[in-house]
Amino acid sequence: MKITVEISEKELEKITKLTGNRKKGPAIRQLLGEALASRRRAEITARYLKGQWSAELPAFEATRQADRNGALTLAEQWRD
Repeated sequence: MKITVEISEKELEKITKLTGNRKKGPAIRQLLGEALASRRRAEITARYLKGQWSAELPAFEATRQADRNGALTLAEQWRD
């Protein structure tokens, strides 16, 4: 879909610098895509922090506990 948007030359110059894209259209599309992705990540983060979403990672927790136990064992062996 094509739309017409008024952007000052100064803003367009900043957009092309930020995106590294010299062509105007692709630079604007890239910036818009990045802005949408950033907002979506912020939305997901907010839901996670509010407790609306959570992640169950039993394998991670088990591995983490095994690492802790191994470190304790090594520390005890070193002290003996």
